[in-house]
Amino acid sequence: MLLADGLVTTIGAYKNVHVSADGRLMGSNTDWEGVLDCLTAADERGVGKPAMIFGARGASRAAVYAR
Repeated sequence: MLLADGLVTTIGAYKNVHVSADGRLMGSNTDWEGVLDCLTAADERGVGKPAMIFGARGASRAAVYAR
């Protein structure tokens, strides 16, 4: 059985699967961290301006979570 961490439940998608210390399969999502890193590293000229997210699957859900 695949267990999910709290972010998977919140975002609604998982991207990574790893084996936990006790041997169980765990699902997690790290896409939101990559999106957040890109947003925080971006030029200040985009702050407060609208953005569009294309898609409806895992990566786009992670982008919405990262906002």
